[in-house]
Amino acid sequence: MLADAFSARVDRADNADEAFEAAANDVYDLVLINRLFDVDRSEGTALIERLLTDATTRDTPVMLISNFPDAQEAATRLGAEPGFGKDALDAPATIEMLASLLTT
Repeated sequence: MLADAFSARVDRADNADEAFEAAANDVYDLVLINRLFDVDRSEGTALIERLLTDATTRDTPVMLISNFPDAQEAATRLGAEPGFGKDALDAPATIEMLASLLTT
């Protein structure tokens, strides 16, 4: 969806350390973070906190992908952009939300 709607380059990371290193060493318009990492099941909110408190990454917008309202609340309390759930991935409202952060 990101590639189709925004011609976005999508880089994937298997864990928080890999994602942090990528964000620290490259420029991203947005970092999307799953509620739980697939590989080690670590919490995405821990990465959000790390990204938003580190001087090299704090200006990069981050967003949580989760269907759980409590997880979304926790992420926005940390400073993340309001996110969306996987079930809303292709919803027009999601694309509109992302359009404010991604260049086409």
